[in-house]
Amino acid sequence: MFAVRTRLVERIFWEQNTKLAGAASSNGKALPLMPLKELEKEMILQTLVDVNNNRTRAAEKLGITVRTLRNKLKEYDLQDIQR
Repeated sequence: MFAVRTRLVERIFWEQNTKLAGAASSNGKALPLMPLKELEKEMILQTLVDVNNNRTRAAEKLGITVRTLRNKLKEYDLQDIQR
């Protein structure tokens, strides 16, 4: 379970940093990142949109199990989104 969560966190962190790689403020410092929980939630939501709310495909794309995805949806109070 820990390894699955770690992979998801690493993927989210990598994708967020990749998006911000070219975006820097005028003083050369990177722009602030959003909180990890918010980033994870957005990643899950965007993946569900990308796969038309197919939870099995979303879990595969995120590199987690369907059970973990279901638990994350419950944790973020998103379990009622359209299937």
